[in-house]
Formats: sequence, C-alpha cells, structure tokens
Amino acid sequence: MIGNYKCNEYDITELNLTKYRNLKSVTIGSNSFSYVSELKIVGMEELESVEIGESSFWLSDGHFYVKNCPKLKSLEVGTSSFHEYSVIEIENVDALEVIEMGELKKESNNFRYASLELKSILIHKE
Repeated sequence: MIGNYKCNEYDITELNLTKYRNLKSVTIGSNSFSYVSELKIVGMEELESVEIGESSFWLSDGHFYVKNCPKLKSLEVGTSSFHEYSVIEIENVDALEVIEMGELKKESNNFRYASLELKSILIHKE
C-alpha cells in the first residue's frame, strides 16, 4: 500500500511491480507518481486486486501494462488518473471481473489519449 501524495519527484519515471510476484493486492493512493511514464504489473501470479486513487500517474504521456496476472479480479482507477497516458494494455487476466475507471456521471479524464479494446479468446461450451 502506498499512500496519498507519494513519489512525485521528477526523477521517478517508472514503476515496475513485476518483481513483487507474491503480492495479493496493490493499492496506490491519490495524487501519487505524477511523473511516472510507465507502470508495469506483469506476471504477478498471486495478485487479486489493483486500486489506484484519484489524480495519480497524470503528468506524463505514458504506458500502463497489466499482463499475465491469472488471479486478478478487479482493476479500479480513480478519476483523472492516467490523464495523459496513451497506452493501456490488459492481457491474460482471465479472472478479471471488474474494470472501474473514474466515477459514473462525472468527467473522469482517465486515459484521455488512449483507446480501449478488450479481446477474449474464451470459448464458451454448452
């Protein structure tokens, strides 16, 4: 868990959580990691939830990767986080049930310059 108003120094430009493979949850507060232009959450086999508060990761054009996290059930992002990011890739997260970004009936400004495409190769058998 990382609190509010943390890690906003100009020289912190990347956050790679991949080495923390046994984490079950990632929680980042509001107004944090302002200058990070790349966030990687990759290959975290025990991860079940990611929650990012409001106005985090917002001053840099950037890339956000969530890949190969087989137990991930929820990804929640607060209003105005990832404001300038142009890439969001979510792959191989078969347990994912919830993607929540911003607030309903409120301008969210999440991933303002990115497109979102969900792909699934799951085959349903009856």
